[in-house]
Amino acid sequence: MPHSVHSLDAVRRIEAFMDAKGLTQTEFAIRAKTTDRTIRKIQKTALIKRTMLADIAEAMGITKEELLRESES
Repeated sequence: MPHSVHSLDAVRRIEAFMDAKGLTQTEFAIRAKTTDRTIRKIQKTALIKRTMLADIAEAMGITKEELLRESES
């Protein structure tokens, strides 16, 4: 199993969450137990390490499955 998941939908959800809450990359990174550098890399590449999925989802108040769910568009 790959160590990372590629998901443009997850990146869109993260960015929408940050915008809705008025969070900077640094503020979101702290909530997600990571660094702003990692958040920038996720936004740029759409690759999220599997080990980080739970922390990111938890910071957003959703499940890993909801984070990774493909959009319906």
